[in-house]
Amino acid sequence: MTKSEKQNYLNKKSVGYWSACSGVEVKEIIYGINDYAVIVTGAWSSNKSVHRVKIYYGNKRDYINIHGYRLYFDECIRM
Repeated sequence: MTKSEKQNYLNKKSVGYWSACSGVEVKEIIYGINDYAVIVTGAWSSNKSVHRVKIYYGNKRDYINIHGYRLYFDECIRM
């Protein structure tokens, strides 16, 4: 992802967020053969970073892995 793409995602409106890891905001969900989420970690601090992470589908709960933590979509607050 280029620097301008990352800046575009930082300026984009959020779809949802978690209060874990200093704030994790979901900016976009990309559907395809493998589904991905574009997220911003550290959203409520000065150290923001943009990530493209794979969405894992479990038996009952869907989640993403970020910094070794599972963040479940049923715990995500929609905006």
